[in-house]
Amino acid sequence: MIEAQEKEIELIVTYECNWNCPFCAVDTHNKNKLDMSKVKDKLEYIKNNYKNYNITLSGGELGMMEERNLIYILDYLKPISKSISLNTNGLLLDRYPDIASKFDYILYHCSEDLTNTVEEFNHPNIDYMIVVDDINFKNFEYFMNQNSHLPINVVAATKADGGLDSTLSSINRIKLLTSFKKFKNITKKSLKRLMKEKDFGSIIYI
Repeated sequence: MIEAQEKEIELIVTYECNWNCPFCAVDTHNKNKLDMSKVKDKLEYIKNNYKNYNITLSGGELGMMEERNLIYILDYLKPISKSISLNTNGLLLDRYPDIASKFDYILYHCSEDLTNTVEEFNHPNIDYMIVVDDINFKNFEYFMNQNSHLPINVVAATKADGGLDSTLSSINRIKLLTSFKKFKNITKKSLKRLMKEKDFGSIIYI
């Protein structure tokens, strides 16, 4: 989620991804494949230690997974979690719309390079998010103009533990801040994230 929750778990269930973002916080393409036996071990660990938590399924991109594995994970977590959320770059939304509808909340990373027009996805609780770094910053205004029909959460890229080195410089961060008045579709939550990074320390990563 854009804002950290109380009792929040981010559960990584795949390292496979169809994108190769320089700002990736997980650096998925340099990880070994995460098979379902390891995912099942993670699920059992959560069941034994973290019942009734808000759980976000993340990767990698879950749309790369087999449908039967996604259904297994959701069926396992449903009776032991408070809520189940999804991090996706949109592939799961296109490939498995019925599965996407089962999530309580969706965080949709809707652009790799800020050059596309985003199609609105029908879900009651969905946040559209872009990560801006020094590489894609040149396309930021174009993207916002192309997608003025959607509320966009804008996040500045920062160096995460184990992630890659692409960030948003202080100069471009200030330029980004000035755009908050120009683009009315930038969410209020974006300003919080720009000035104070999400409280990653409150999230349990499994």
